[in-house]
Amino acid sequence: MKGGKALIKGRFPVSLAAYAVKPPALMGTKVRDEVIMDFDLEFDLGPAK
Repeated sequence: MKGGKALIKGRFPVSLAAYAVKPPALMGTKVRDEVIMDFDLEFDLGPAK
């Protein structure tokens, strides 16, 4: 909580294979199956409009 806002930050791993996504290749180098997702959420806790 900060200045009338709720701030949430987090990260979690996602397996591409678990969602049947073929890992892309960039210049012949394959991407790992597991990628890390980072997120920042901000909620205004002021009165409803």
